[in-house]
Amino acid sequence: MTHSAISSMNVKAARRRVAAVCVVASVLCAPFFQRAVAGSVSGALEVRLQLAPSCDFITGDMDAALLDFGRTGGNQPLEAIAISTKDRAIVRIACSSSYTGANAPVMTVSYGMHAQGSQRYLLGPHNERIAYNLYADPARHIPLDPTAPLQLLIPAAGVITAIPIYGRIPFIGDPAAGRYTDVVWLTLSY
Repeated sequence: MTHSAISSMNVKAARRRVAAVCVVASVLCAPFFQRAVAGSVSGALEVRLQLAPSCDFITGDMDAALLDFGRTGGNQPLEAIAISTKDRAIVRIACSSSYTGANAPVMTVSYGMHAQGSQRYLLGPHNERIAYNLYADPARHIPLDPTAPLQLLIPAAGVITAIPIYGRIPFIGDPAAGRYTDVVWLTLSY
């Protein structure tokens, strides 16, 4: 036998072995190949979340956001009565990390639904009015005025911060007996 005949036989034997391996592999792997060959499509699912920097009022305990001067029949300033019943309202605020520390929002307090000019009024029976004022401090030296927003102190993201609002009725006069109310709008600017 010549060298080329031996080579030719080796090549044929090698091809038979490869063919045998291919047959065995195709039998063993057929279920996998059939699935892939039968048809498959790949796709992608995009998952996202966008957090917008924000601040908001927390409205869990709505009674805390009520400034109640109580009940009186006299003609005296009502700061003393307010202190003996409920001397302040508490507004709760939470902000994202973009609006904490030096970037904390400011809060503006409107003059209310029954204001005349820059004076807030409680409105009662027969459209009678009783003047009142709102303050940012318990000594009632820092008025809450729509033209002067209050800079808030928000220590950290997600921390609920309590903002007290204090009230005073400087003079009652002699209005009709009954319930006197007002609604004041609060605005956060950030």
